[in-house]
Amino acid sequence: MNRLPEKCKMLNTKNLTKIGYADNVARSIAITAVSRHCKRRHKEDVLTELADVMQNPADDAGHEIWGRLPEHFCPQSEGKMFPSYQLRDKPLYFRIYGGKPAMQQMELVMRLPVAVQGALMPDAHTGYGLPVGGALAVENAVILFRKNR
Repeated sequence: MNRLPEKCKMLNTKNLTKIGYADNVARSIAITAVSRHCKRRHKEDVLTELADVMQNPADDAGHEIWGRLPEHFCPQSEGKMFPSYQLRDKPLYFRIYGGKPAMQQMELVMRLPVAVQGALMPDAHTGYGLPVGGALAVENAVILFRKNR
């Protein structure tokens, strides 16, 4: 019996992982693009094309379907929302109002060149990047990280 090739509506994250899409962001961008633009295409053809985009992202820059994937695999330094910074050799001084569990984390944050001042509150504990209960002043902004209740 001669079967027709499987259409792309059956494409899933497991298929993408098999061809090398290791992170969730790339898989999410690919699934979104496929669901919008490739529903009627054959699954094998789309997977081959997605593998090529991952291997040669510069070749597909600005592609009408895969446009965001090449940017993910080969980000341009221009126009990035969060530019990379060189850390200071030593952290700036900051006040400690709480215990020591978040101290190392706050010291690392205070080494960032955008940091102006910082403080740890009495309930401070380690968080993601900035300690929960920490405050960081940067030019024209104050960043507070607190736990929602």
